[in-house]
Amino acid sequence: MQSVTRRSCPSGGSAYMKTERTDEPSVEPAGSPGALVVADSEPSFDGLANELEREHGVRTSIVSEGEIPSDQLDRFDCAIVSPGLGEDGIAAIERVRTCCPDIPIVLLYTEAATAVDAAAHVAAVLPAARQRRRTDPESTDGTAFLHSAIDALDDVFFVFDLDGEFVEWNATLTDVTGYTDAEIAAMAPTDFVADVDTDPVADAIDRALTEGRASVEADLVTKSGEHVPYEFTGALLEDDAGNVLGICGIGRDVTERNRRERELERYRRMVETMGDGMYALDTDGRFEMVNSAFASMTGYSRADLLGEHVSLIVERADVERGEAAIRALLEGNEGGVRTYDVTIHTAAGEQFPCEIDLTLLRDETGEFGGTVGVARDVTERRAREAELERYETIVETAPVGVFVLDETATIVGGNENAWSMVGHTAEELRNERFLTLIERGVIDEWVVDEYVELLRDLLSAENDRETGTIEAEITPPDGESRTYLAHISLLPFEEEFQGTVGVFQDITDRKNRERALEYQAERLETTNRINEIIRDVNQALVRASTREEIERAVCSNLAGEDAYRFAWIGERRVAEAGVEPREWAGVEGGYLGDRPGPDAGREDHVTAATAIEAGEMQVAQSIADDPAFAPWREAALERGYESAAAIPLVYQETTYGVLCVYSPRPNAFDETERAVLNELGETIAYAFSAVERRRALVSDTVVELEFALHDRSIFTIDLTARTECRVTLDGIVERSDGSLVEFVTVTGTDPGTVLDLADEREDIEAALVNEHDGENGTEAVFRFVSAGSSSTVSLAEQGGVIREGSAAEGEGRLVFELPQDADVRAIVAAMTEQYEDTELVAQREHERTGTRGTEFRAALDDALTDRQAEVLETAYLSGFFEWPRPIDGEEIADSLDIAGPTFHEHIRTGEAKVLDSYFSSEVAGESERSIE
Repeated sequence: MQSVTRRSCPSGGSAYMKTERTDEPSVEPAGSPGALVVADSEPSFDGLANELEREHGVRTSIVSEGEIPSDQLDRFDCAIVSPGLGEDGIAAIERVRTCCPDIPIVLLYTEAATAVDAAAHVAAVLPAARQRRRTDPESTDGTAFLHSAIDALDDVFFVFDLDGEFVEWNATLTDVTGYTDAEIAAMAPTDFVADVDTDPVADAIDRALTEGRASVEADLVTKSGEHVPYEFTGALLEDDAGNVLGICGIGRDVTERNRRERELERYRRMVETMGDGMYALDTDGRFEMVNSAFASMTGYSRADLLGEHVSLIVERADVERGEAAIRALLEGNEGGVRTYDVTIHTAAGEQFPCEIDLTLLRDETGEFGGTVGVARDVTERRAREAELERYETIVETAPVGVFVLDETATIVGGNENAWSMVGHTAEELRNERFLTLIERGVIDEWVVDEYVELLRDLLSAENDRETGTIEAEITPPDGESRTYLAHISLLPFEEEFQGTVGVFQDITDRKNRERALEYQAERLETTNRINEIIRDVNQALVRASTREEIERAVCSNLAGEDAYRFAWIGERRVAEAGVEPREWAGVEGGYLGDRPGPDAGREDHVTAATAIEAGEMQVAQSIADDPAFAPWREAALERGYESAAAIPLVYQETTYGVLCVYSPRPNAFDETERAVLNELGETIAYAFSAVERRRALVSDTVVELEFALHDRSIFTIDLTARTECRVTLDGIVERSDGSLVEFVTVTGTDPGTVLDLADEREDIEAALVNEHDGENGTEAVFRFVSAGSSSTVSLAEQGGVIREGSAAEGEGRLVFELPQDADVRAIVAAMTEQYEDTELVAQREHERTGTRGTEFRAALDDALTDRQAEVLETAYLSGFFEWPRPIDGEEIADSLDIAGPTFHEHIRTGEAKVLDSYFSSEVAGESERSIE
């Protein structure tokens, strides 16, 4: 058994605590379960008795049949009889039944069960037997009804003796805690509370023993571990002689009471912490309660106000207003709030306006029991209302329209000017979405888009502005469209967006003046800019020595300004209809390739070819609307072209092509600009004519320069230094993008080695064109592509050509042929500056052997476009015209980054021009010989 004793606590107090089990015999509590064992001295029953007491808390008494205590049988909950007693056993059963008919009798064969099993069987019988005896009204001890009454209590009832062992408890304790009677009988009072409450509970027990009564609040801990707040009250229990028997107590669940107390405290704090004053009056109008805010605003203390009539702080007229509010609430016979204004007179003699919210207090019977009021100082609010009234007057009289939108863009307010501005009444638009104005055709959708974009900007974390502006075109149903400048401001808010206010100022007249001035300034600026372009172009034309340079200068100057987005020059195709672009600059984006072919349009459509055929400028002032420009409208608009002009390039009745310019503005080509562009077209055509004349006057004497190069940065020289090969230059083609393509023949090394070494460099691309047997063994023709000059220098500016080029054993040789008037010094300087360890080894002059080749080449150059010349020369140097062909057209097309059909078109056109130039020169030659 366990016993409860007093022990010292570290804090110096004491408490009822469980102690370790001791060997000392314990006093059996009268209220604990008990069993009377009737048997002879059998060791097996001793084991049963020990097991019952140790494991189940059941006290036992072992007696013989003759020792049955007839007057104490009510102390036991069952009798255990051994059948081995024979007749004595039967006599024992009859005696027990006579003295205590309701006590259960257990016949126990000890030899058939172990002490553990037998004890468990007896323990299972005891609770039901004990409860039945306690609720039986015919119980011999006369206390059954008392037990039933105690069990019916909602509160926990308990009795424990001076040793801290429970001797009585009601069913509520078992229901609340979840412990069985047997478990409770073995527990101490402090076993039922949380660890933190052990010492306070022990202290309360001490006070009950010394003072006769004590209470304490503690958490009752159930068997499942749940904590329930309880208030325990214990009183000293004495017998008739005044001897202390123990403590009798009640435990009450105070969960609900604690909740109400917390709620009450919460309301009290709310009242005290309210920013507004709060008070309560009795039925006579005297203060029963005031919070600190009310006392503070009146200047009186709580003690000064409590019990005083409300007339202490308000005038009689305000008292009567309060009484009228009370009567109105009483007549309404239901809850409600009445609001009225008073003037508060403070203890300091000052006064201020106050708003009172009044409601009634009623007692338990529903009768009027006084009033509760909330007093709010409205001094600042009155000032704001007066200020608001002044602003409302200003808004209504100002010559602007004012709209107020909430967070959903619903119109919640506006002034008369606003309703007049949009041509609708306040009743028609208030509480309607602002988008309604779009549906009614008053504003365009772009206005709403700009409003939304402005809102995003104003609400963004990176922006600290609260106001922005947008322009809006507004067209009332019965009026003309007018332009307004809308000042949009955010309504004040803390966390959630609340809406905007917009002030619309009519700026129609100002905008018209600005547009007129802007147009004049724009036209003047455009004219000046075009004149500047013309001057730049003229200067470029003077410096240019070839048609290509002229075309490049014209296009780059025109497209390099804001006036034009794109410019290109083209010439009529020889073999077919249409115009072939020669040079362009600006935002092209594939436009020239997207133009429809000549067969796609009708006679009424305007194209670049139309300008050439008509010999007059063709203008599209609005590409989006003019049906004459339908074939190329979509391609133009996608690239931002809004208007365009095609200017024929004509000089002395000879047409040299067409200049096309595109503007990002509609209606860009007024009369002045068209006149300037026409003049420009004539100037360009004259420059083309002059170039052709200069070319015809070139001298027959030429200068030959021979250079030795050792610069290993040149791939062909590095190649011969690293291998035992020899490189011969077959020809060079300059592509339209400025890159150079060299065709070379390599002998003396494996082609794979050449490609591997080329792969090591980033400045060159190599491809094997063909491979064949030659006089010096296997000869491989390669194509080397570089971003700029490699082992060669472009001498177009000086009219020079490369006559020979070779490299072997790390040394390169280049022979240039130049016109007699070429700047030799500049070329030598350019070569030596560009390449290290380069020297001029020879300079010679000689006469051209004949002019027929020169004339033919000049005629062919005039006939071929740069692209056609590039394609023909690349095909020639690649072996395309040999038989059998070492390479097909598709491979060459890929190297030129063009489509196969385009390549073959250039080849056919080029061949036609070659034959045309040849036979034309033959006819001319025969005529010359016949004259001679």
